[in-house]
Amino acid sequence: AEIADRQQVEAELFKREELLSSIYDGVEHVVFVINVLDRGVFRYAGCNQATQRLLGIDVKDMLDRTPEQWLGKEVGKQIQQRYRRCVKVGEPLTYEERLVFNGRTVWALTTLNPIRNAAGKIYRLVGTSINITDRQRVEEALRQSEKRFQKLATNLPGMLYQFTLRPDGSMSMPYVSSGCYELYEMTPEQIYANSDRMFEAIHPEDRPLLEKAIADSIATLQPFQWEGRRLMASGKLKWIQAASRPERQADGTIVWDGLMMDVTRLKQAEAALQQLNEELELRVAQRTQQLQQAIQELEAEAEERQAAEAALLDSEEKFRMVYEYTKDAIMLLDEGRFIDGNPAALNLFGCSDLQQIVGKTPIDFSPAQQPNGQNSKRLAIRYIQQAFEVGFTNFEWQHC
Repeated sequence: AEIADRQQVEAELFKREELLSSIYDGVEHVVFVINVLDRGVFRYAGCNQATQRLLGIDVKDMLDRTPEQWLGKEVGKQIQQRYRRCVKVGEPLTYEERLVFNGRTVWALTTLNPIRNAAGKIYRLVGTSINITDRQRVEEALRQSEKRFQKLATNLPGMLYQFTLRPDGSMSMPYVSSGCYELYEMTPEQIYANSDRMFEAIHPEDRPLLEKAIADSIATLQPFQWEGRRLMASGKLKWIQAASRPERQADGTIVWDGLMMDVTRLKQAEAALQQLNEELELRVAQRTQQLQQAIQELEAEAEERQAAEAALLDSEEKFRMVYEYTKDAIMLLDEGRFIDGNPAALNLFGCSDLQQIVGKTPIDFSPAQQPNGQNSKRLAIRYIQQAFEVGFTNFEWQHC
């Protein structure tokens, strides 16, 4: 009977071990067992098939070996510190770890469970690990993406922002980039605490346009665009340009993601350019008026000159008629010599052609002496000088 009882107990133990073994090797997660020996020594007692598949190892490679013997001194030392901490606290210990096997990196979420004997002493650790390599890659990608975004947001000239309007009418700023301080002279924390401050001190002339732009974007879910002035705490008046795109959430909340920029310098440049254009237009108008006035003056002068020329022409014509048809002899002299003479002069000198007198002097047509006995040449010179000095002279003269 005693032998039969022992055989029954052994059979039940065998069945229990089979059940545990099927569970042990049937789960997809890593399961490993560590024996806790005296003087803080830890040796691996085994692992399930999932461990072997994940790490690409044979259980024989780890059996009865310490962490340093199996994983190397540096990595093994770090792992033993975790095992010691679990034994010290006497409670399950969960942590993330990075393991490298055969050139393959694996991230795992590991939990150590201490096992006690009948005396209450921890003699074994059972570890379970979940492969979180994919999760780590995603988290690392998110961290890198967040890092790039923060770098972009920091270096971007202006402020990235997210604005929300809830169905109950309440508003908030869930996110603003660090550029808010340079733009609005407020920290992100100040804006988060009271987003209404963003809309304070808007220039009275620009507030209606802001309210209309917000209302239009709410009604149509079209991009929000606004440009206006805001008085800062420092007393500066800045031109702010804002643009964002709205999106309605499932709960009815509308979220705008956008960018605000300081365009004060651009506005100042536009104003300066406008003033320059106005000044240039004024100068052009003034210059045009001056040119028109000059043209009018020139036209008046031209008309006067034409009238004077016409009058002169008329006068010359009349003079020419008098000159040609008078019975009085008229002669023109230059430096004492004849250069012209009318028909009466030619008749006086008994000449038939003008060239007969041109270049000659009055003496050439006079006797040596005048009837009064004076020398004709000397007397002629005296009369001519007298005419130049007085403007005219009258005298009697005998020609030959």
